[in-house]
Amino acid sequence: MEAPLLYHDGQKELALVLVPTNLHLTHIDEQKIIGDLSNRLMNALPPEKRKAYLLSPQTFWTMESLAKTILAADGVTEEMLQEQETKLKLIDQFLQTKDEAALKELVAAHDAELDYKFFEILTAMAMQIMQEENQLKGQNLLAFRQIVATLSSKGQEFVAQIDKETGLQSLSPEKLLQDLQQAANDNEFISLVAAGRQLIDYTFFQTLTGQIDAAEVANDTETAETLKSLRSRILDASARIDAAARQAMDKASALLTKLLEAADPQKIILDNLDQFDDTFVALLGAQVQKATQDGKTEIAERLTNLYHLIMQTLQEQMPPEMLLLNQLLESGSPEAISNILQQNKSMLTPDFIHFLSRIQADLENQGQVELASLVSEIKRQAETMV
Repeated sequence: MEAPLLYHDGQKELALVLVPTNLHLTHIDEQKIIGDLSNRLMNALPPEKRKAYLLSPQTFWTMESLAKTILAADGVTEEMLQEQETKLKLIDQFLQTKDEAALKELVAAHDAELDYKFFEILTAMAMQIMQEENQLKGQNLLAFRQIVATLSSKGQEFVAQIDKETGLQSLSPEKLLQDLQQAANDNEFISLVAAGRQLIDYTFFQTLTGQIDAAEVANDTETAETLKSLRSRILDASARIDAAARQAMDKASALLTKLLEAADPQKIILDNLDQFDDTFVALLGAQVQKATQDGKTEIAERLTNLYHLIMQTLQEQMPPEMLLLNQLLESGSPEAISNILQQNKSMLTPDFIHFLSRIQADLENQGQVELASLVSEIKRQAETMV
């Protein structure tokens, strides 16, 4: 789902605002959003960097036009953009392929196109996702990159070069196997299996079986039994993760169908507030994208309106501490966090500190390290004011 955003490059004195047309805003609302984004940026900058161009940012209605302007400012030509667009479509085609045999055929058919630039784009996508505080999804995409690289003729060479240049440590089958052997507890083991699920395939188990056979040939019974136990744990964890994912998707699909058939969708939303998780949002987003690609604008608009209704209802039902936390997370700086906490000092109780601790722990377990770090900073400041 697209949302308004402001892009700023101080060196090029570039201020660009995206206001997607599918939000169906009035001109007045649109100008309010642009003004609010500009003011937030101005307030976040030191006085000497608050220049006139920031007061009248250039407005765009599609992400494509915004991206082209940003890239043009960086010297990227139309031909280069077309090449990148072709590779992005190919990446999307690969990601939509769920069957391993079909992916293998697809990679073979497009092997000549899987050059350094292809893997560079795929790597950049994964790094961007991780920077946006979703480590697990980013690592999953890196794991997928590794699979494509292994299936292609020169992919592994390109990936090794990219990782050396970026200092990136991606999840490989060998590293995953090593990490699983060293997992401190069951929670860490399950998290590792979830993060590397795309790497746990026939080849992965073949490698592990090879290690077991080698240990048995060497009469190292202890190592062989340890590896056999590890194999059983991985199979069990993979099966549970797959079953949970299928169950979550089936549940989300049933709820979406119910909402679309309901005469009063808001009542359904209120009755199922705890069901609108990442799986549901991902499903709804995928349905909007498919309807848009198929030219079914009415369906896409209806799904988008449903998304906004869900988000609005969820926000209205949020407890005060969650609303405050969202405000703090969007604040942008330690100084802004301090100001917001000062303005809401009456809410800074031991219960609120405990609430922040639970949120931080949950985020760390989900692999969202940067967001957990931000919550930790909020908690640190709040504790000084209790």
